[in-house]
Amino acid sequence: GADPKAKPTAVRIFSAASPIDGPKAAESWMEIAAILGVVSLVLAVACANTANLLLAAAATRTREIGVRLALGATTRRLLAQMVSESLMLGLCAGGLGFLFALWFSPLLAVMVGIEAGVNTAPDVRVLAFTIVVALVCGIGAGVAPARFGARGNLLAVLQSQGGGVGRTSMPSKLRTSFVGFQAAVSMLLLVAAALLTRTAMHMTRMDVGFDVDRVLTASVTTPAAGPKITFDEPDFFRRAVDAVRAIPTVEYVGLSEYRPFGTSRALVRIQGLEESYTLMMIRSSADYFPATGIRLLRGRLFSDAEVVASAPVALISESVARRFFHEADPIGQPLSSLPAQERNLSDLDKSATIIGVVADAMLNRVHSEGFGSVHRPISRLADTPKAQNSMSPPTLIVRSNSPAAIARQVEDVLRSLDGRVRPSTWILRGAVDEVLGGSR
Repeated sequence: GADPKAKPTAVRIFSAASPIDGPKAAESWMEIAAILGVVSLVLAVACANTANLLLAAAATRTREIGVRLALGATTRRLLAQMVSESLMLGLCAGGLGFLFALWFSPLLAVMVGIEAGVNTAPDVRVLAFTIVVALVCGIGAGVAPARFGARGNLLAVLQSQGGGVGRTSMPSKLRTSFVGFQAAVSMLLLVAAALLTRTAMHMTRMDVGFDVDRVLTASVTTPAAGPKITFDEPDFFRRAVDAVRAIPTVEYVGLSEYRPFGTSRALVRIQGLEESYTLMMIRSSADYFPATGIRLLRGRLFSDAEVVASAPVALISESVARRFFHEADPIGQPLSSLPAQERNLSDLDKSATIIGVVADAMLNRVHSEGFGSVHRPISRLADTPKAQNSMSPPTLIVRSNSPAAIARQVEDVLRSLDGRVRPSTWILRGAVDEVLGGSR
């Protein structure tokens, strides 16, 4: 979990120049390994198919091979001839594939939504990889028919008139193995493709639990140099909420301690279960729920008076109620009934009473099956100085029919309240598409 009062014990620096560096480096490497594995299987099927064709071609050249052997051609020379033919075939195919990569990589980058600044053109390393693969595939596809030709029955070959395929010593077991390998790998790739397609369709229809198309978030910061403004005064955010709410087309304005799909969040991990379960601790104002569109399922939402008083009340998401309370009614139960570690929930949290159950909502980038949320009144608006201890200013959650059209107007309104603030706005749909787009 993330404790606002905890001091960092270590700092990790990641390279901004590397697309696979940072907290998700391991996940990126796993994705690359999976993609290379699938490509390798496709390549193996192609090699097996080519080897099968070369075996069939070698079967039609049995008389030619017999004549060469009768004239004194050595096995080594015969192997060199057939392997060189398959090598030329592999190098030509590799060169053609590299040209296709040069031509179609920009189109593929646009189709999958890669950022414009990312260079997807094949470089020297890709060319070297193509050459190595072409050589390996050429040798691998040519050795089998070459060995077949070298081991042919010389007398039977010379006695045959047309190199009859039916009377050749074609190693049927090898060809059968190639066909079986192709069938097995093709079935595996078809199943994987079906599963990936099903997942992609599920991602396009995923319900994140709130209305992302009508939500705009706005945050304020102060410049590094110059006069400072302290955000410990709750009056600033009360005035900000009233001013933004006065903008035409704005329906609701709420406050949240952390921006949805932002980089900061407060997490609590539940221990002592068969599998881990993560709780996201969300502190917000009363209008946060109608602003985001998170639905109330049971009980009630906390009121503005409870937010100002920092009342010990809490809302839990549907998955938390289902997981820990089962058939029992969680309304009126204390938060201490959740099996969280003693150090993860403060005394104020443990004394809070559950007053309602809201729908599950994917509010950040955590990828976990066991995941829920606990909503508490935001302490920033409390009248007591002790409660005004957030590390960063809260985020305004603005609901509007056209969030993109009012983004600049919201920034101007916040700037007019105090010239020292630097407002920033985010369209929540863009943040959600960025997260789900990577999975798609």
